[in-house]
Amino acid sequence: MDDYNKLRGQLYSAVLENNKSKNFVDRMYNKGKYPALYDESGNPMTHKMMNVSIGGKEMVLPTVVYDDGKLKELTPQEAIHFAMTRGEYIEFDSALEARDFANNGYKEAFPKGYFSSGWKK
Repeated sequence: MDDYNKLRGQLYSAVLENNKSKNFVDRMYNKGKYPALYDESGNPMTHKMMNVSIGGKEMVLPTVVYDDGKLKELTPQEAIHFAMTRGEYIEFDSALEARDFANNGYKEAFPKGYFSSGWKK
């Protein structure tokens, strides 16, 4: 399983690198510039994503977005509208790949624990 996760990490690192201009990706690389939302337990909630199929394209888009200087959690419909109007999505070749990326697969591109701290307060 470690080789599989390493391969996923390399693949998703390339995907993220190719999409650095998108705000939700920039927030991963430059987390000190952005705030976090915190759940009931005090854990940072900075990146929640969903995968969708629109017009025959498989996409991942954020449901936690940076807008008006703060992070907001959107409903699925709001997230789709936000992503489509602002270009905040990543296209994938398959629904399986998009679902894996959206369900925390993207975290394989970063060291363990990377998303736990370092966010702007």
